[in-house]
Amino acid sequence: MNIISYQYLLFLVIVFFAYYLPGNRYKRYVLTIASLAFYVIGQKSYIFFLLVSVAVNFLAGLSFQRFPKAKKPLFILSLVFNVGLLLYFKYVGYWLGLINPSLHILSGTTVDYLQHLILPIGISFFTFNAIGYTIDVYLQVTKPEKNIVNYFVYQSFFPQVLSGPVARSRKLLPQIMKPHELDYDNIVSGLRLILFGYFKKIVIANGLRTYVTAGFDNYTFHNGTTLLFASVLFFCQLYADFSGYTDVALGTARLFGYNLIANFNKPLFSNSVTDFWRRWHISLSSWVRDYMYYPLYYSLRNKKEIAFLVSTLVTFFIIGMWHGPKANFAIFGLLMFVFITIENYSTKYFTLEWGKLTKLVNLFKVLFTFMLMSLCLMFLRADTVGQVREMIIRIFTSSGRLFFPKEATFLYGLAGMILLLVAEIASKEDEFTVFLKKLQRYQRWIVYILMICILLICGSFNDKDFIYYQF
Repeated sequence: MNIISYQYLLFLVIVFFAYYLPGNRYKRYVLTIASLAFYVIGQKSYIFFLLVSVAVNFLAGLSFQRFPKAKKPLFILSLVFNVGLLLYFKYVGYWLGLINPSLHILSGTTVDYLQHLILPIGISFFTFNAIGYTIDVYLQVTKPEKNIVNYFVYQSFFPQVLSGPVARSRKLLPQIMKPHELDYDNIVSGLRLILFGYFKKIVIANGLRTYVTAGFDNYTFHNGTTLLFASVLFFCQLYADFSGYTDVALGTARLFGYNLIANFNKPLFSNSVTDFWRRWHISLSSWVRDYMYYPLYYSLRNKKEIAFLVSTLVTFFIIGMWHGPKANFAIFGLLMFVFITIENYSTKYFTLEWGKLTKLVNLFKVLFTFMLMSLCLMFLRADTVGQVREMIIRIFTSSGRLFFPKEATFLYGLAGMILLLVAEIASKEDEFTVFLKKLQRYQRWIVYILMICILLICGSFNDKDFIYYQF
C-alpha cells in the first residue's frame, strides 16, 4: 500500500478509530494488526521474511539474558542472520551476474532465480531496526523486550517500515509500553506533518520528476547547462520526495501518540559535506555513526589518524553500498569519504577569521556544498558510472541553451520548490511545521487552505512510489 493514495487515507482513518475506541491495553494489538495488514497489502508474498526476522531477533534478545555464557556466539549468529538476509536479497543476485557463467557452482536455473529476486519492501529499514535492537540488548543499553507484540510494533511499525526513519530501541520501545490517550496537539501536529509531506511529494517531487527524467534518461541529447540543471533538480526532487515520506511517517506516528526520529534538518542549506550528513537522513547517518563508526574508531583509538581514516572510509563505503550493489553507490560513498577527509584536515590545520565577510563566506560555502552534492548525487540517479562520467564531461565542456519543458506540472514543482526554500529560510532554526505552530491561528489556516488548494489543483498524482522504496 502506498502512503500517497486514497486507500492509505482510508486505512489510516480505520486504524485511528480502532486504536482509540477500545481500552488502552488493546492499542498495541491494533498497531500490530495494522502493521501486518499494511505489509500484506503491499507485498504479501514476503510477509514470511518479516515475521521470521521479528521472531529471530526477539528470541535473540531474550537469549542474551537467559544464556549469559553463550551471549557472544548468540549475538554473532543474530548478526549473521540479519546481515545475511540483507545480502541475500540486495546483493547475491547482482554479484552472481558479474561472475563468468562457467565459474558458477550453482545451476543456471538457480542463478537466474537469484538474479531476478524481488526485493522485500522495507527490508533495509526493518533489518537496521533489528540489528540496532540486538546490539543495544547485547551491550545492556536496552533491556530485552519480553512481549513479542511490543517488539513487533518496534520493528514493523507501519508508518516507518517502508522507508524509515530507522528506529532506536531505547527511544521507541518505551513509547510502545506507555499508555496513549487521544491528544488534540498530537492530532493537529500529525495532520500538519502529513499535509506538508503530501505537498512535498505530490507537488514538488512529482513535478520536478519530469525534468529530471528528461535530463538523465536522454542525457546524450542535452547540453551541459541542461544536465547541470537536471542534477540540481534531482537533489531537490530527492529531498522533497524522501523528506515528504518522512513527514507523512512522522505525522502518522504522531496521530497514535508516537514521536519518531526527525530525519532531515534543512540539508539544502548545509555549509559542508560534513554538515550535510548531520542534516540528511539523520536516522541512518546517526545509526551508522553509533553502531559502526564509533566502535571501529574505538578499536583503533591508539592510532588516531588511522582510526579516523579507516573508520570514515568504512562508514561511508557502507552508506554507499546500503543503497545497493552497483558501482555507482560505492563511488558515491567513496566521494563522501574523500570530501569529509579533506574538510577534516583543512579545518584542523587552516583556520581563518573572516570578520565582516563571515556571512558572505558562509553563503559561498552553502552554495558550493549544494552544487557539489548535486554532482555527487548523480551517482544515485544514473544507471551506470559511464553515464555519470559522460554527463559531467558535458557539464564542464558543453554549454548551451537551457532546455525548459512546457508541462504545467514541472512549473508547479519548480514554484513549489522555491516556496519550500523560502519557508525554510523564514523558519530560521525551527522546522517549518514547528514554525507554523507559532503563527496565529488565522495565519496557519491560510497556509493550510493554500497548501490543500495547490495540492489538489497543481499536484501530480500519477507517480506514487517514493525514490527510497528501491533502497
